[in-house]
Amino acid sequence: MRPPLRFGILGCASIARRMMLPAFAEVHEAVPVAVASRRQEKAESFAAEFKIDVAPNYDALLARDDIDAVYLPLPPALHEQWILRALAAGKHVLSEKPLTTSLASAERLVKAARSADRVLAENWMFLHHRQLEVIDSLIAEHKLGPLRVLRANFGFPALDAANFRYRRELGGGALLDAGGYTLRVARHFLGDPLRLIGSVLETPTGSSVDRFGAALLSGRNAGTAQLAFGFDTFYQCELQLWFANGRITAPRIFTAPPGLATEITLETTDGSKTTVVPPDNHFAGSLRDFANRIARNRPDLSGLLAQARLVDEILISSEVSVSSANSSRSLHD
Repeated sequence: MRPPLRFGILGCASIARRMMLPAFAEVHEAVPVAVASRRQEKAESFAAEFKIDVAPNYDALLARDDIDAVYLPLPPALHEQWILRALAAGKHVLSEKPLTTSLASAERLVKAARSADRVLAENWMFLHHRQLEVIDSLIAEHKLGPLRVLRANFGFPALDAANFRYRRELGGGALLDAGGYTLRVARHFLGDPLRLIGSVLETPTGSSVDRFGAALLSGRNAGTAQLAFGFDTFYQCELQLWFANGRITAPRIFTAPPGLATEITLETTDGSKTTVVPPDNHFAGSLRDFANRIARNRPDLSGLLAQARLVDEILISSEVSVSSANSSRSLHD
């Protein structure tokens, strides 16, 4: 058995404390070693809770020779700076999503990862939940035919007003956050590249970020993706796959907590069948996958660019749509 991958934690975000650090206890392939934060007292509390070391600052953590990889849960606008520093320090990087805030930034990060010969990954945990295996098995076993339409909805009620997701300068916005999940699941089932047909982003008066959006994309061979995502909305976390010969529905596809059993429903002309998926910790699954990719030298950097490219295309498409709509209104005023 190979020794575990030794992690430094760059920031004490809620997702790190609630989900990722507890997941290490289930994974023999990875172990947390030290944490750093801008606030020393926060790092000390975090370190005491998980029985790991405290580094005095981010640079000191990256300088440690007993750390192989960095888990980075900082706000998105800070990702590029600290990923570049981590790669330059010889560390592999598991970054919270989104990886960064633009395609140009993602291209710089991928170039740096290739140059450093390090693995850089975006932490889409849901891809490592048992639900995906069940769906793939249902597709293979039941001869459902071509995938006609993928529908993915992800949105949640209002967050605390101070949350970084509401701040443009920190990389907030519904597209970069909830929208990324829907794009990633569409890429999983329809493959790359996806072609953007149209999109819309809604930014309410007084908001610096988009709060809701939708996009229509077409697959490489066939099939379309209909995506909707947002903040300040009724909770939605559903995937629907409509095939020539049936439909699969997964109502908790993105955020099933570790202790929750989920359900996948298959509908065909023969009737409806619901499969109960036992509880699974997709945070632990993500850590295992990251460690295994390093062990097998599978960086898969092209997927990072495909994701960032779609986000950029939606931003550009939505800006054009808003500009055209404003011009149309001015002609009729």
